[in-house]
Amino acid sequence: MAAVVVIFGPWWLSLVRDLIAERQARALAEERAQMAAHVHDSVLQTLALIQRSADDPQNALVNLGWPILGEPRWTLVGLPKTVVEPLEFGFLLLGLAGTMAVAWRLAQDDSEEHTARAFAPWAVVGVLLFAASVWLMMQPMDMRATMMAG
Repeated sequence: MAAVVVIFGPWWLSLVRDLIAERQARALAEERAQMAAHVHDSVLQTLALIQRSADDPQNALVNLGWPILGEPRWTLVGLPKTVVEPLEFGFLLLGLAGTMAVAWRLAQDDSEEHTARAFAPWAVVGVLLFAASVWLMMQPMDMRATMMAG
């Protein structure tokens, strides 16, 4: 009997450990799936509520009881255009520089021999997005959202 335990004991122990690990992994996967389903349902319900109040998109979240930014204050006058435009342009340049740095690092990780070839498509996309952002920034504020409305 002792010989059977010595011979088959380690095999049986590893079998039990594998079974326990598999059960734990299955339970974790099921818990993650339930959480994902809950978040998905919540997002869909929120989007449906926002869509119902699409006639007044500025106050949609406030109407839902989420005063995130408070009431819109249309009478407040912001910073002058001479201050805002250089700030916007500076942030766009900062975003372009960050995009290029990340794209270069990813290109280096992807292909050490042909880094420039791997970087080029991402650089083109970054520059095109930067150009589109600058173009959009130069549009009058009243025109910015009307282009998407069709």
